[in-house]
Amino acid sequence: MDREIIRPCAACKHLHRKCHLTCVLAPYFPKDNPERFIKVHSVFGMRNVTNLLKKLDVSHHEQAVESLVYEADAWLRDPIHGCAGPANDLQGRLNEAQTELKSVKNELAKYLGPQLVEDNWVLISCQLLS
Repeated sequence: MDREIIRPCAACKHLHRKCHLTCVLAPYFPKDNPERFIKVHSVFGMRNVTNLLKKLDVSHHEQAVESLVYEADAWLRDPIHGCAGPANDLQGRLNEAQTELKSVKNELAKYLGPQLVEDNWVLISCQLLS
């Protein structure tokens, strides 16, 4: 890891603890960005974060912390759905678009015939978009 570790890290400073050289959080929660730790700590708790990092190979720590930060942001923005909120919204929009597409195909089939619409759908949709 190429990061310069400045002691105390944001985690130890926030928790009013001595930041030891063996602090597993120091490389990922720098002193100059305390909000990053506060978000993760408020959602997951320090014990859960440290236990997770201890279970993982060191090569996966940075990616795990980035995921925790992302998830913490999502849970703080949407305490009900968390990370699933935007995915659920997109799934709903996709379902609406698919329903509308089916409706458009059915409407076209009334005028052109169902087989012609199915056989030439790519060509028809390109013409509709232009």
